[in-house]
Amino acid sequence: MLLKYRPEDRAAKKERLLKRAQAEAEGKTVEVKKPIVVKYGLNHVTYYLIEQANFNHKFDEVRRKWGGGIMGSKSQAKSKSREKLLAKEAAQRLSLVC
Repeated sequence: MLLKYRPEDRAAKKERLLKRAQAEAEGKTVEVKKPIVVKYGLNHVTYYLIEQANFNHKFDEVRRKWGGGIMGSKSQAKSKSREKLLAKEAAQRLSLVC
């Protein structure tokens, strides 16, 4: 499975670049795509392990920064007025049903 995504060797890279250069010399438009490879080695593996470990810590920091549900005075007043309105509507519904 991973043979498809192995890094290209020097000969394959040279061949790919020569084909691209010839196509550009002929005046054709060439799409330049970086080959998809599996990253390996000590630097890449440890980097991805650390990123995975820190993934949850980032969101805890964001949650702490944004106050964790503490609303300002204007928002509190607005939510209280909404609650009063909903309670009033619920009381009207109960009076109509009974």
